[in-house]
Amino acid sequence: MKESKRKMFNQDLFIYDEETHTGTYEGKPVPSVTQLLEVLFPMNENIPQKRIEQAADRGTTIHDAIEQLNEYFDNPFDYQHNIDVAIEVAEKVASYKNIPELIDYVSFIATYKLRPFDYENLIFLLDENGELICFGHYDCVFQATQDITVGETDLFREDYLYMFDFKTTSLFAKKKTQLQTSIYSLAYEQMSKNFISNIYGLWLRDNSAKLIPLNRQDNNYVIELCKQLKTLWLNTLNQ
Repeated sequence: MKESKRKMFNQDLFIYDEETHTGTYEGKPVPSVTQLLEVLFPMNENIPQKRIEQAADRGTTIHDAIEQLNEYFDNPFDYQHNIDVAIEVAEKVASYKNIPELIDYVSFIATYKLRPFDYENLIFLLDENGELICFGHYDCVFQATQDITVGETDLFREDYLYMFDFKTTSLFAKKKTQLQTSIYSLAYEQMSKNFISNIYGLWLRDNSAKLIPLNRQDNNYVIELCKQLKTLWLNTLNQ
C-alpha cells in the first residue's frame, strides 16, 4: 500500500482574526506562540485583571509606535540620515503621545548601529514534516551596520541578522523570552531562508533601553517542545 502524500503547508489557507488574536488553518484552530508559552508559563492568577489589561494596552501602544518608527528605515538613504530622521520623529511622537520609550528605543539602535531589517511580520513554525505547529508575530529582526564589541564579547557583526523581542513589563522573564525568541528565530528562518545569528531581548523600562543577551535553544528541541505544547493546548480546547 502506498503511503498518502502529506500536504505542503499553504499560507493562503491560514486565517488570522486580529480582533481575537486567534488563527485557524483549514478550518482548525492553530495556537499562537504566545498561547503555547501560556501553557508552559501560566499567568499569575494573583495579578488583578485590570492591571494585566492596562499593561497589555501600554505594551501594544509602545510596540505600534516602534513599528511606525521602523518604517523610516525602509528607504535607500544612508543609515545616519535615517537615524537623524528617526530621532527627530521619536522626540515629537514621544512628547505628544507620552511614549518616552520611543526615545529610549531610537537611542538604543543608534548606539549599537542597528538597522530594522524586518519587523512585526506573520510567521509560521513548521515541524520536521513541514506541517504547521503554530504562528506568531515577531517584534524585529535587526541588521548590524558595523561590528560592535564590548570588552571581549562580540555583540554584533556587520551585515548579520539578529532577532529581538521587546519587553515593557516590570520584570523581565528571561527564560520565557529566551524560548519565545528561539521559536520566532526558527520560524523566521523557515519562512524567509535568512539566517539569524543571535537573539536578544530589549527591555524598555524606567527611562532606559537595556540589552538582554539570550541563548538560542536548539532547533530540534524547539520543534519537539512546541509539538508537545500544542497537544496540551488542543486538549484544553476540548475540555
